[in-house]
Amino acid sequence: MEVTTDRSSSKDAELELYTIPAQSSWFVWDDIHEIERREFTEFFSESSITRTPKVYKEYRDFIINKYREDTSRRLTFTSIRKYLIGDVNLLRKVFLFLEKWGLINFLQKNDDLVVEESEAKIEQGTTPAGIRVTSTPNSTRPVIAPPLVEESAEPAFKFPPLTSYSDVFKNPSSDALDNG
Repeated sequence: MEVTTDRSSSKDAELELYTIPAQSSWFVWDDIHEIERREFTEFFSESSITRTPKVYKEYRDFIINKYREDTSRRLTFTSIRKYLIGDVNLLRKVFLFLEKWGLINFLQKNDDLVVEESEAKIEQGTTPAGIRVTSTPNSTRPVIAPPLVEESAEPAFKFPPLTSYSDVFKNPSSDALDNG
């Protein structure tokens, strides 16, 4: 009797596309970014054996994977707290950081997190494999850099003359006297 393992399905799960908002395009699954290092200095100061880069990455990856199990449901801190061992304040700090950057809980409607399109920063460059960057969390349309506008010699919008430069109290009859 032969036992076969379906390695292709586990590889497919690993290579599954993970959608993140454009504001988090810095995120790389296999590495810890400088933004994370600056935010969580306690994990990178080597001051404790329980606060190491490896522990931080395990916390981060677990929380994101837990969210990915069901992206239609909002992940709460309480739901992940029971699975993780460690300082509850640090766990909460990691959870809030991931939520702030949209790495978790970004597919749910949240009126507080509405970002104006003009506020979005678009950077040209390569996106890490397995990550799709979109302009808004619920959008499947990828971010496309706006076309460059060439500057012309004449401005596109002409301002009206300032009232301080025009004589508003000009008497039409005095005009006739000046010209006569």
